[in-house]
Amino acid sequence: DAAHAAGIMHSDLRPEHVMIVRRDGQLQGVLVDFAVDRMTSARGGGLDSSSLLVLVGAARYIAPERARSGAAADVRSDVYAFGCLADEVLTGKAPFAGATPIDQIVAHIAGSAEAPSKIAPRGWVSKDLDPVFAQVLSKEPDERFASASQFGQALVDAAAGKRSPEVSRE
Repeated sequence: DAAHAAGIMHSDLRPEHVMIVRRDGQLQGVLVDFAVDRMTSARGGGLDSSSLLVLVGAARYIAPERARSGAAADVRSDVYAFGCLADEVLTGKAPFAGATPIDQIVAHIAGSAEAPSKIAPRGWVSKDLDPVFAQVLSKEPDERFASASQFGQALVDAAAGKRSPEVSRE
């Protein structure tokens, strides 16, 4: 949320951009690689076919609206990518899979993610988490959580068996 509050989008969330560090005796995830290389190459001139996925990010985690139109990253597309990453961490499988990056992009645009509780080994993921993932992985940006912290709180609440009130999308 701090980066988003400063107007900085990650635009390329994926496992290799999350580092686990110890702060004050606690393990914490820290995002790295905030697209500085992509911003620099984009400013340097035109696009060629080899730079397309560099600019839009990893196909396994790309938001549908970015895949469809190449739209710039925003908070909602970063939250979507975070949702894809969290789903994969819980289930061991990307929510939108495909044999090639193009297949993965098509899955983000037209496919449906299976509920995490149905994919993960039995009992590992509560069904209470399924609606949270359905919301964060919505094809419509305005239906997703408005921030990473809202998504995180919804996960915590669902894992604790609490039903979160309807989350604000503003």
